[in-house]
Amino acid sequence: MGKKNVVSRTDLALEEQERVQRQGTLKGVENDCEEFDGFKINRVRIVNEEGAELLNKPVGNYITIEFDDVFSDGERFVKLIELIASELSKLIELKKDDTVLIAGLGNSKVTPDSLGPEAIENIIVTRHLKAYAKEYYEQRKLRSVAAISPGVLGQTGVETAEIVKGIVNKINPAAVIVIDALCSGRMSRLATTVQLSDSGIVPGGGVDNQRAKISKESLGVPVISVGVPTVVDAATLTADVMSRLSGKEPDEKENEAIREALTPYDENVFVTPKDIDFIITEISKIVGFSINKAVNSDISIEEMESLLA
Repeated sequence: MGKKNVVSRTDLALEEQERVQRQGTLKGVENDCEEFDGFKINRVRIVNEEGAELLNKPVGNYITIEFDDVFSDGERFVKLIELIASELSKLIELKKDDTVLIAGLGNSKVTPDSLGPEAIENIIVTRHLKAYAKEYYEQRKLRSVAAISPGVLGQTGVETAEIVKGIVNKINPAAVIVIDALCSGRMSRLATTVQLSDSGIVPGGGVDNQRAKISKESLGVPVISVGVPTVVDAATLTADVMSRLSGKEPDEKENEAIREALTPYDENVFVTPKDIDFIITEISKIVGFSINKAVNSDISIEEMESLLA
C-alpha cells in the first residue's frame, strides 16, 4: 500500500483514487473516464476490501460528474440534470409500484451544509397521491416518492440514521436516496462536482463529525447517495495551493509540517465559496430535479418548475 496523504480530507472517491494512483498501483479498484456532452464522468469501482482500505471507502460504485459553470447556461443546466438522472437510474433498479424515500441530510441553518434540506424543497413527492388522488396518480403513471429532511443530531437529539430507519420501517421503500454536502480535497471541485454512490453514506464524515452510517446494511434496502462538495478544510486548501505553486504534490514530510502548523485552526476552519448562498440554491435544484427525473421520468423539467412554484 502506498503512503497515505495525511493532509487531504475528502469525501470524493475520485480524489482518493487519484491520491493512491500517484503513489503506486491500484489494487482492488477499477476506474474509467469518459466525456459526454462537455461533461466529464469518472467511474470508480471498489471491488474488494483491499481496494476499500486503499481508498478509505466502502466497496461499491462511485460516479463523479464534473462540470463547469452551468448556472448561467439554461441549456447546459438542463443537460446536467438529465445526465445525473441517467447515471442515477443505472445505480438503482425500480419497479413500477416501488416507493422511494428521499432523505436530505444536513443543517438548514448552516449554508454550506444545507444542500440536503434545500434539495428536498425541489423534490416532487407523490406517495400521498396514491391514496388521496388515485385517478391522477394512475393516469400519470407515477412512482411513489416520499421525502424527509431529518435535521442534525444537535437539533433533534436523534441520530439521522435512526430517523431514516424509523421511516423505512413504516413505509417500506424499495430504496433510499440520501442527499448530503461533501468535503473536497480541491478548491476547483467545490460546487462543480456531483458524486453518486451505491455504498451508503456516513453523515458528517468529511468534516470529522461522523454519525451512524446510512447504508443497505443498516436499513435493509439499497441506499444511493448524492453529494456535492461545498467545503475544503484549512490544511487541505494549503496543500492544494502548495501543489499548484510547486507543480507537485507535497511529500509526507511536507504534509506533516502543514498539518502541524495548522493544528490550532484545522479542526474548526473550513473554506467555502463566497457566493455559497447562490450556489446552494442552484445546486439543490439540479440535485432535486435530477432525482425527480430518475424516479419519475415522465415529469418534465417545465412541469417540475410549475409544480414547485
